[in-house]
Amino acid sequence: MSEESKKNNEVTKVEETNTPVAAAPEKPRQKERPRFKTRATERGLELSVLLPGVSAENLSVHVEDRLLTLKARRNSVDYPSYGDQAEEARDYELGLKLHQDLDPEQISAKHQNGILTLTLNKRAEIAKRQIDILAN
Repeated sequence: MSEESKKNNEVTKVEETNTPVAAAPEKPRQKERPRFKTRATERGLELSVLLPGVSAENLSVHVEDRLLTLKARRNSVDYPSYGDQAEEARDYELGLKLHQDLDPEQISAKHQNGILTLTLNKRAEIAKRQIDILAN
């Protein structure tokens, strides 16, 4: 067998093996600050954050040292019935400093139809309360 034939056989053998091929580098995700609005309530504040295409499993909210941090991830979405249209994957990040009147221990969250609603209550000593009047 000639040297050239040996080289061709070696190349063929390598090509036939199931060696893993390096994956193409993943396209970096777009990071953006999500749109949000706030509304004052009698008990505190309501924060509504627009997160289209984000599932509850890809969403996290943390509070540390009065800093509210929201992180969310939307995976890419293809719309086969619309041809080549697709929405790119993206990461959302939002950081807000909580006012001292708000109680970081009294925050509730609800995620529905692409909107995350956080209810932030005032500290108990600040909140409006009814005072009973005693009569003689």
